[in-house]
Amino acid sequence: MTRPRLSWLLAAAVLTKFAPDAHAVERCPKPVVAALSQAAGIAPAQGEAPVIAQACKAWPHDPNVLLAALAYGQRENDRRTFVVATVDAATHRVTSRYVVPLRENPGLRFLPYSLDIDTARYQLAPDVRAFGVRLAPSSTASCPDRLSNDELTLFVPNGAVLRPVLPRLAMSRLLAKTGCFGGGSQQQLTYDDAKLTLAVAPAASKGLADLVVTARIQQVAGWKDPRAPVCQERVTLRYDGSVYRVAQGQAPWWLTQSSWDLP
Repeated sequence: MTRPRLSWLLAAAVLTKFAPDAHAVERCPKPVVAALSQAAGIAPAQGEAPVIAQACKAWPHDPNVLLAALAYGQRENDRRTFVVATVDAATHRVTSRYVVPLRENPGLRFLPYSLDIDTARYQLAPDVRAFGVRLAPSSTASCPDRLSNDELTLFVPNGAVLRPVLPRLAMSRLLAKTGCFGGGSQQQLTYDDAKLTLAVAPAASKGLADLVVTARIQQVAGWKDPRAPVCQERVTLRYDGSVYRVAQGQAPWWLTQSSWDLP
């Protein structure tokens, strides 16, 4: 087997590993889909707004609340409306929401099972409980030297509004050292593989608990060797009164954040 062929197969395996587990995603009840399309101001076509991706889950923190994340749009164009909401589980009334118009691009494409709800115990203050939305974006770049996946956003209910206090933190990150992912490079593909975890710290900034991000990093040369050395790195994200940020100049290669509000 030639090296270009080996690199391509490895990249395919990596991208397959990045694909979300369809069975872990709970589809939203039709009344919830309709209620959110109305709350977002989306004019339904033929009585139903088209849904590209969706996920719903009951909130263990409050069993009366259903958490929902949906991407609406026509598959024929790249315009999407991304909606995250808390919904009354009994009446399907929308109690708080976050709505943002988006354009898909080579690094952001919604697939039917791109979204998942994270209900881990994100207790950011005694009276502030966050929940997460995870996005597995589909990339169409032909030969990238880095890949990001499993982007976690933490939302906090604030009256009728949901605030994204931690926007799109990639929890899986790959960085090619030689070659590129999915390409036909003559060089053997070698890369660093970082898996991130998030923990709520005892300390707080601007009223919300600090977040400790730990990266477990493994160097991969050729096929992944589970015995290869692993190192760990940590950074602390602090709330600045609006969102969580890392101190300027201290962001390592494996920590990337994006905003839903950017075009």
